[in-house]
Amino acid sequence: MSPANGNSARAISSAAPGESTVGEGTVSRARIDRLRHSMPGGDSLLDELIDLFVLDLPTRLSAIAQAIERADAPDLALQAHALRGGAANFGACHLDELCGKLEQIGVRDALAEASAILDPLGRESAQVRDALLALKSNHLDTPDGASPLSHRSRPV
Repeated sequence: MSPANGNSARAISSAAPGESTVGEGTVSRARIDRLRHSMPGGDSLLDELIDLFVLDLPTRLSAIAQAIERADAPDLALQAHALRGGAANFGACHLDELCGKLEQIGVRDALAEASAILDPLGRESAQVRDALLALKSNHLDTPDGASPLSHRSRPV
């Protein structure tokens, strides 16, 4: 479900840096804010990173499913590792965890365990995508929950 359907509290966690967001939120607001503030061009570069992740997500999920179908353990480990890195960048702890399990399954060549993770991986990926797209349009670091432009329109 998308955050617009009432799941925004689940989708975006405001956990402090270092806190786990598993079970609380799909992406970490603290991680997103750190990313935004660590890059020149903050919001626009963050939007670009989100776009790249969202664009790549279906390709990665398909590659993971194909690796499982082909019983290609090394490719499963590689594809899961790549998706895991993107998930970690956005503080998507549960997606990161699922990808880590798939990566280890690939490393151990225990592919019989992998298919049980595909459905949860797909659901969590959709929630992460929706949360990131909501962040892209809402830019959460505005003061007092104001709209991103409202603080600029105040008289000086």
